[in-house]
Amino acid sequence: MNTARASITVLAGGKSERPRRGSGGGATHAPAWQDELLRTREGDCRATAGNLQLILRNDEAVRGLFRYNEFTARVDVVGDVPGPVALPQGPLTDAHLAALGAWLSSKKTYALSAKPPQIAEAIALAAHEYAFHPVRDYLRSLAWDGTPRIETLFASYLGARGSAYESRVAQMLFVSIVARVFQPGRKVDTVVVFESLEQGTGKTTFIHALLRPDWCVDPVETIGSRDFLMAIRGAAIVELGELSVFSRADFAKIKQAITVQVDTYRDPFARCVASYPRQCVFVGSTNQDDWNRDPTGARRFLPVRVSAIDLDGYLSVRDQVWAEAVHLFDAGTDYWTLPATAAAEVDERFDDDPWLDPIAYWLAGKCEDKKYPVEIDMRSTADGGGVRRVPAALLMQHALGIETGKHTRAEWSRVVSVMRRLGWRKERVMRNGVRAWEYVRPTEDADVVPF
Repeated sequence: MNTARASITVLAGGKSERPRRGSGGGATHAPAWQDELLRTREGDCRATAGNLQLILRNDEAVRGLFRYNEFTARVDVVGDVPGPVALPQGPLTDAHLAALGAWLSSKKTYALSAKPPQIAEAIALAAHEYAFHPVRDYLRSLAWDGTPRIETLFASYLGARGSAYESRVAQMLFVSIVARVFQPGRKVDTVVVFESLEQGTGKTTFIHALLRPDWCVDPVETIGSRDFLMAIRGAAIVELGELSVFSRADFAKIKQAITVQVDTYRDPFARCVASYPRQCVFVGSTNQDDWNRDPTGARRFLPVRVSAIDLDGYLSVRDQVWAEAVHLFDAGTDYWTLPATAAAEVDERFDDDPWLDPIAYWLAGKCEDKKYPVEIDMRSTADGGGVRRVPAALLMQHALGIETGKHTRAEWSRVVSVMRRLGWRKERVMRNGVRAWEYVRPTEDADVVPF
């Protein structure tokens, strides 16, 4: 009886080769690129990095299926991974790796048995050949109709006053976002803060709809931590929700975090440290009007008071707003020069310490004479009166009535913040042979007391 056998080709050296497999399954006329695949004696593909690259870049079933997202610095699946189960497109997951591994190992394809980490590494490399940036692509796809909208946007859709200050802040916000997207790592150290005195005005919804909701995040991780940096990667807008709950220490962390231009860290399970130039801009929101905890002025924060938010109205012109922002960026529009009234605007939001008024009143020389002992350097009436310089301990004793033996670190910190807020500078001096701190009046102008 004749028995059918698979044909065997005898090669030089006496080795035999079976017909090569491919995504078409057992075809004798395999694509030319498959000649480069390394195989076992049985004709199966070896699980090598080179073989995986050849397959991912040439097999029509998977070529271009994995693309490197330059915005998120991750791999996206943009089609259907071959296999019996339909998996969702989007960021690469373990399920995608398992499906691709099963397809590669099938006798109908390559009989290539590779481990998930090996497959993931091959995908990461091949995906760079099809790199893309979704936000940049969206912005460059827009065509501006020539109608300016940004300068009046806050008044038109947020119920703001329509001042020159707000027009400038709107321009800074939109152009800075475009700058960070097109040129990651550009210096952007300002934070626009949308505030209203009522809850439910839709500030957060508006912030997330500024560009696209999936390009905005509201991280809950500790500011500055690696988890926080990972959370803001792949975001164009980062909302700092309810600024009023942040302490002075939190504000210091926020100021430090927003000035960073490049984040450097190692992803979990990654072998190498990587650097990620910032592509995001921070935007704040609050329901209070005294959210500023920074006694130095918080110049980086630009408050905008909103009332009735017309989200549908904004969405109807959103593409044109961003088209205008791209036009302004391409024209070299300055997004870093602060409005002339920025300092005054943020100063109105400062959460003053209750000690500020009595200290300012005492420094102005308005209290009764017995509160100014001879060791305190006073100005003459002709010079405007008031205290010229004062040791910190005497300030606490006579302005606040706290005896020297009862001074605590917490009270010292409060006095330091108040004096910084009032603009007084601190100097180290020798007093009675002992080094001590004294506060010195910032100018010799007449006192301006908040009463």
